[in-house]
Amino acid sequence: MWFGLALLTQSVWFVVFFLLVYWLYYERIMYAEEFFLRNKFGSDYLNWADSVPTFIPRRLRWHSPNLNFSIRNVVKRESIGLFKLVLMFFVFQYIHDVISNGGKLFELSSWGKGWFIAFIITGIIYLVLRTIRKKTRLLEVDGR
Repeated sequence: MWFGLALLTQSVWFVVFFLLVYWLYYERIMYAEEFFLRNKFGSDYLNWADSVPTFIPRRLRWHSPNLNFSIRNVVKRESIGLFKLVLMFFVFQYIHDVISNGGKLFELSSWGKGWFIAFIITGIIYLVLRTIRKKTRLLEVDGR
């Protein structure tokens, strides 16, 4: 998702810089997660990690999970990511429109207007889903 935003800048140097920073950032997260899991689960984690590839899955070693797919779980967990992605597309488009219009803050292109509408709609959906998640058990899935 974030690579798509970097590509939106149409700057080779920004994309290369973004990829290097993101690689470093993600590598640090992976290191911290592995450290935590090693300390929490010890040899159980190490045995599991030895059988699972880091990036590219091994199709022949794949086993079907015990849990079924749950759209409620996806909606519960991914709504903030969708909102942030649409927000960032709107911000990039807004900055582009302001620069293109000589600093005029309230003149949006048709793309800018479209991303603004998408931002408002996903913002409302996110707030509704967040309220449902906090106040009800509607999005809860047994075993997860």
